[in-house]
Amino acid sequence: MSATAATLSHVFPIGSRVNERGRLEIGGCDAIDLAREFGTPAYIVAEDDVPAIFALASVLVFPSQHEGFGLAALEALAARTPLVASNRRPLTEFLDDSCAVLVDPDSVDAITRGVLLALGGSLDRVRAGARVADRHSWECVAMTHVAQYRQHLRARSERAATNARA
Repeated sequence: MSATAATLSHVFPIGSRVNERGRLEIGGCDAIDLAREFGTPAYIVAEDDVPAIFALASVLVFPSQHEGFGLAALEALAARTPLVASNRRPLTEFLDDSCAVLVDPDSVDAITRGVLLALGGSLDRVRAGARVADRHSWECVAMTHVAQYRQHLRARSERAATNARA
């Protein structure tokens, strides 16, 4: 086994895009092909098992260069798993140094330092991460949306009443 493969022997790829072959895609590469190339297994797990996988992890390394939102980062924080993430938007819209180790995703050295820092453990960072995850729970997000819809409907009703009087 090569040094690179030995380093990746405990990597568990997680992604959200499925390619044309119906397989998980990470960074534009087929995850299973990528894992084979490095000599490490790739697994696809049921969605219900994902929280347990995160809880077992020592750290989630998430150096995403392009991200829609970063649900995997929130799932790791909710599982109390230390997080190394990109110092780019949209991740920085809800993550900061208090809850994650933010790194330049283009720098292998920065990612390496970030992993070592995260593995060193900071209980304060893990607690802050859990609070971030709690603020972004499905229930909290739904309640925020309902409040926004109600506010919009009130404003719309007020405008209609004003226009009716005019």
